[in-house]
Amino acid sequence: MRQIIGETSWDTLYTFTFVRNPFDRVQSLYHYLKKFDEIPDGWDFTEFVQRLVDADDKTPYLGYHGLRYDASEFILDKKGKMLVDDVFRYENRSEGVKRISEKIGFPELGQLHILHASPRGDGYRALYDDATRELVSQRFAKDIKLFDYSF
Repeated sequence: MRQIIGETSWDTLYTFTFVRNPFDRVQSLYHYLKKFDEIPDGWDFTEFVQRLVDADDKTPYLGYHGLRYDASEFILDKKGKMLVDDVFRYENRSEGVKRISEKIGFPELGQLHILHASPRGDGYRALYDDATRELVSQRFAKDIKLFDYSF
């Protein structure tokens, strides 16, 4: 968006984003893609993670950059400067929406709609083993460090 509207206009706007724990994000992405038949039925979580961390723009099913990039790749410029005013955590999204609504003077902003693609229950940790945890740790190390996430 910054490139589309220009730096001068961008700098006059209140900008924000939500980030998500990469471990939670990867398992949620897996469930979402399975739910909507966007990946082969035969892919279990381990295969999905292995393919995701090695994916590039030519990888079947995972070529779209939005599936593969760290959150930091969207919100840091080439010099590492933050491009948004506020960063909110997905796990605290209700508080984030409240703060955004206060900041923009629109208290009726409302609630986020959550798709709930992942099954309810144990949370993301139940799906991981040592190998998948290590793959995601390495691939998304920048986000884990920048946003102080852990498994």
